[in-house]
Amino acid sequence: MVASFSVAPMGVTGGVKELVAEALKIVDESGLPYELGAMQTTVEGNPDEVMAIILRCHRTAGGQSTGRRGDSGQAAAPAVKSRRKMKRR
Repeated sequence: MVASFSVAPMGVTGGVKELVAEALKIVDESGLPYELGAMQTTVEGNPDEVMAIILRCHRTAGGQSTGRRGDSGQAAAPAVKSRRKMKRR
């Protein structure tokens, strides 16, 4: 599996470079091949390892979930629309 992802710390005031550096450390220490880009990191490996790395990076950056909507009963489009409305306030 090849997957690209971005780390976007939420609710953080000031700089975020320490959180991004910690996420990169997780990727680097995984031993999987990766490529760091300007706005994303691409990792290659078996799906379970790749998804575990992405989840760890997400949690390091201040997230509490991966944004999966499977257990909420809410489809993605209404969730995005709802968050956009909240952001405009």
